[in-house]
Amino acid sequence: MGNSFVKEDKNYSDDEIISRFKSNDFDCIQVLIDKYMPLVINYAKSFNVSPIETEELIAEGIVSVFTAVKSYDPEKSKFSTFVSLCIKRAMLDQIKTSTRAKRIPSDMITDIDSVEIEDFDSPEEILIDKENLEEFKSNISSFLSKTELSVLKLYLEGNTYSDISDKLNISLKSVDNALSRVRNKLKDK
Repeated sequence: MGNSFVKEDKNYSDDEIISRFKSNDFDCIQVLIDKYMPLVINYAKSFNVSPIETEELIAEGIVSVFTAVKSYDPEKSKFSTFVSLCIKRAMLDQIKTSTRAKRIPSDMITDIDSVEIEDFDSPEEILIDKENLEEFKSNISSFLSKTELSVLKLYLEGNTYSDISDKLNISLKSVDNALSRVRNKLKDK
């Protein structure tokens, strides 16, 4: 069989070629690819894309002929109709995928060479920051009420208003009011 079948392909129908392919005569797929290549090229050119994209569409069309052979059911349609639909869909999917990638806004793309890595703080700066934080905490506790301080602490830990309400056994409105007072007091300081 092998290549001799490819040379004698003119006398076989699509269904006969597909039947041979499904019987493990894989060389015969070339017959269908050659037969439908003009259709693949015609569809690819009809999308009016760049030459490189046209080549990609042709490659996608060839793959879709192979896929069509594997999934073809002769009881549902003619192969020529089915393969035509498979080729179109594969090409449209390829175009959608490539245009989706092109829509990334240019301001979101950064050249890797222009990225600067910030230096980490020195141990001295870390120590100073910790001391400043402790001083800030003690200052806050001097002008916030016990409830405001508790609400703020829980809120900064990532608790929701509902969680804070449950943990402190106060109403949601009390949580909201306490955080509003904290914001106002911190603005004044």
